[in-house]
Amino acid sequence: MLFLDPTLATGHKPPACSALLDPLTITVDSQQFIVLDSSNAPDECPGGKCDKKNSNAPDCPKAGCSAKAYADQFAAMRPADGAWLVSHRPVWGFKNKSQLNATLQAALNQWDGKLPPGFSLAVAGHIHIWETLSFADKRSPQFIAGNGGTSLAHAIKKPLKGKEIGGTTVRSSKSADKWGFTIFTPKKNKTSTWTATYYSTKGNDKFSCTVQPTAVSCP
Repeated sequence: MLFLDPTLATGHKPPACSALLDPLTITVDSQQFIVLDSSNAPDECPGGKCDKKNSNAPDCPKAGCSAKAYADQFAAMRPADGAWLVSHRPVWGFKNKSQLNATLQAALNQWDGKLPPGFSLAVAGHIHIWETLSFADKRSPQFIAGNGGTSLAHAIKKPLKGKEIGGTTVRSSKSADKWGFTIFTPKKNKTSTWTATYYSTKGNDKFSCTVQPTAVSCP
């Protein structure tokens, strides 16, 4: 927030701190991004009392902790067709054997566990690996780019295909447990189709995935 807070200072004073910021919508050319403040969306305590042993939000519960608070945020969003949801915590994701995020999944109950209409991709970090998931019910795919420069999580050693998560199953996935970065490039003459290229820390092209509104395909 030191560099990227969209709220202007008033009288040379920064805006007051908030447990849950309003969603921020940014449009670049024709691509819309909606930023969700999910910092206090605990992975393991949706809606009810939060177990601090299982929560990364140390002062949970509070306004930014409950599934209802996030349900209200999703309901207030107005995504254009093909919008991306950008969030610190992924809505769906695997960290070795466990899955995330119970709070955000519960917040999406009124949409049957899917993102609201209009979204075509969810992009997040939080899990310290690189991961992409496509789903059997053709909901928006999930990208997790958490391999940008801190201690990495354990590698996902078993295939995720067929695993249950958020009321659906994984149709396809790919993960990597090396440091690196990803560049998304729109495909010419193909609406809502992108190429996501995974690079090593030295900038070497490792592999590319084709990203569509209902699926991601990787080599």
